[in-house]
Amino acid sequence: MQRLNLSDWKILITDDEPDNLSLLQDILMFFDAKVTSATSGQGAIELTDQQSFTLALLDVQMPKVTGWDVIRHIRESERPETRNMLVIAVTALAMKGDRERILSAGFDGYISKPIDTTNFIQTIQQIVQAHNAPNAVPKS
Repeated sequence: MQRLNLSDWKILITDDEPDNLSLLQDILMFFDAKVTSATSGQGAIELTDQQSFTLALLDVQMPKVTGWDVIRHIRESERPETRNMLVIAVTALAMKGDRERILSAGFDGYISKPIDTTNFIQTIQQIVQAHNAPNAVPKS
């Protein structure tokens, strides 16, 4: 089996916990993705206003500017490449109804913490395929 290649992907990771950022970066960089990170919601907003990304992985529960604020900003962006970007919530919110609330807020997918490192990339692939996102198709 050939290793997945994400070398064409430019991914934004936003989380206020350095250990979470580091783990996600390590996994994605192992698959050759180009990774940019932000440690705050405000940082994510600034980056999405300036750059285009294949995908964003966004923590929902951050201080000050939350993931809820960021997804709203992304979906209301004047830039089509930002407004239509795939955004996956990576969150510890795992109570009944949280997944539905997250998806109805405009997120394209949901990954719960703690991260299952063995299935993380496959989960992203499933979300990408479910949204038929041609700019986010991994190479085999």
